[in-house]
Amino acid sequence: MLVADCSGEAISDEVFQDLSDITPADLRTSIENLDVSQLSNEVLFVGDTETEASINANGIDFPAIVIEGDRYRRLNDFDDDNLNQNISDGRLPAMRPPNVYHPFSAEDSRARIAVFLAQELAHLAAKGRNREVDIEVEDLLNSAFDSWEQISTDEQEELKRKAEDILDLFEQKDVDGHMRKLDQRKYYVNSSKALERKFQEVVDDLSSDDSSLDDFT
Repeated sequence: MLVADCSGEAISDEVFQDLSDITPADLRTSIENLDVSQLSNEVLFVGDTETEASINANGIDFPAIVIEGDRYRRLNDFDDDNLNQNISDGRLPAMRPPNVYHPFSAEDSRARIAVFLAQELAHLAAKGRNREVDIEVEDLLNSAFDSWEQISTDEQEELKRKAEDILDLFEQKDVDGHMRKLDQRKYYVNSSKALERKFQEVVDDLSSDDSSLDDFT
């Protein structure tokens, strides 16, 4: 387990001491039967040249990632050889991490994803009240969270597959013509309170048992 301290300034002796005192038992959270004797932890600093100067002045050998401009380099070695092999020097990626809320991922269950898709479908259908609204699966996912373009193509495809399964379930629920499938990834939706109730029924069904909707591999 890595304990990362991210700072762009000098590090005090108190911080060094507090981080040095951390043990795997301190990091264990809700897994009661986890054998902490089989675990290890290490402190990693991420900062600039002030961070580097503090580490050197303190006479310790904590590993650090030192960032200068658009470049980064490793200071000192990790205890873990795999980390040393995979984290060295390089250029910061041009794409920055998303700074918007990412409510679900391809690893989440359909039960969780269905909650957000139901909300977004109801919202989009309400915007087109009294007229037909055709919704593409990808457009729906794009609307559901702003960071859609910042996830990998593989994750996008996995989410599309899960979304198609969920939308098929929505459409198969007795929705009285308020929703129907137009083609593989396109649906017609017409807003109604009854439709929203059917969405919620599917969400409840998935929440009680998502095992029947395992990923297709």
